[in-house]
Amino acid sequence: MADNQPQPAHGPLPNLEIMMERQADHEQRLVEVQQNVGELQQNVEELQQNVEGLQQRELELQQGHAGILEQLQRLRDDGSRQDKNSVARAINSTVPHRAGVLEPFYGLNGQLIPGFPGGAADIAGLNGDAIDALLVELGLGVTGTVPVRKAYFQKYIGFAAGLN
Repeated sequence: MADNQPQPAHGPLPNLEIMMERQADHEQRLVEVQQNVGELQQNVEELQQNVEGLQQRELELQQGHAGILEQLQRLRDDGSRQDKNSVARAINSTVPHRAGVLEPFYGLNGQLIPGFPGGAADIAGLNGDAIDALLVELGLGVTGTVPVRKAYFQKYIGFAAGLN
């Protein structure tokens, strides 16, 4: 009858101590895996923060780039204005007498200065506010008496005949 007893399919059953050690090992590995998952989550959060920081920096660089382009355009415009005013100054320096017609100048906005005097008589008729407005349009200072400011204006625009 001893031969008729069912035999375990996988051999003898492991003893309880071995099973408990294996369970403890598995639990320890599970704790380690959970710690690793926690560290990975922290790393992912740090990476996300770094990506956000990089995106912010990229936006700042794009804005800075746009600002540089804007400044370059202003420099081009200002250079063009200065070139035009240099030509006007050269033309005005050739006006042989006080009755000659002056070439107008361009203001800081790149446009012809409205009310730019046409000749010596127009300059002579300017009051303090009017000469100040012209000097400001040209980006010049407004110090001194009205006659001093007028002489400075005439010299700046190249109108030597008007200084006599």
